[in-house]
Formats: sequence, structure tokens, C-alpha cells
Amino acid sequence: MFRALYRYVALALFCTGLSGAAGQSGKVLPDLAFTVGLGDTVTVDGEDLRIKFKAVSEDSRCPANAVCMWAGNARIELEIVVADGQPLSQVLNTEDPAQAIRFRRHTLHLISLQPARIDGVVLKPEDYRLTLILRRKSPG
Repeated sequence: MFRALYRYVALALFCTGLSGAAGQSGKVLPDLAFTVGLGDTVTVDGEDLRIKFKAVSEDSRCPANAVCMWAGNARIELEIVVADGQPLSQVLNTEDPAQAIRFRRHTLHLISLQPARIDGVVLKPEDYRLTLILRRKSPG
């Protein structure tokens, strides 16, 4: 019982800590984690690149207050616009393959999707916050 309570409190504190960075629309830096809210777009500083968090089309993650045989998966839809202006629709998953997207000289890694599901609580689309990190591939 204390373990479940500890996990819930830790999760609440973690989500509270993210709230200051969540939903940002603006510039982010490569090689540093950033958090974006559903529907928001960020521009990568020093790159001709925009990333939009379009949707969570599936969220079957195991609730934080449950014991599951499988971790579940959240399917995250992104739109990436590079220099030529052509949008690339991409998908990241929390558990299934594709926890990272490679394109051009970059790799976009999924760090986390918050908030965690809680049994009996319905998440609204505006609740979702996605933490990512964009890594640049070294030339040569």
C-alpha cells in the first residue's frame, strides 16, 4: 500500500515540476530536453525545423494505480516541418518500437508522456505533455 502511495505522490510531484515548462510554443535548444503540450509547436533554435505535438491516438498505458501484466503503449502523432516546408507525419510510441524518429541529420527521442494514466480518471487532450530531446548527428 505504501509503495502505491509513494508512486502516486512521486508522479504528482513530477507532473507539478513539469508544469512550468509544459505547453511552450517557441524556441527550444537541440540536445536539451523540452516539453510541449498537445497542439503546440516548437521551433528548434539554430535549425530550420518545427515540431508539432498533434495527437495521442492511443493510450493503453498501465494506470499508475494498477498492477498490469503489460506496460501498455501510447501512440503519439507528430508533425515535423523541415527547411523545404514539407510536413512529415511521424509516430512515436512509449513502449512499442519507434521511441525515436530519425530524419535528415537528427534523431528525436521520446523521454516521457505525462500525465500517467490513473484508473478511474479520464484524461482530457489538453492534459497531455510530451517531453522530447532532439539530437543532431555530427557531420562526417
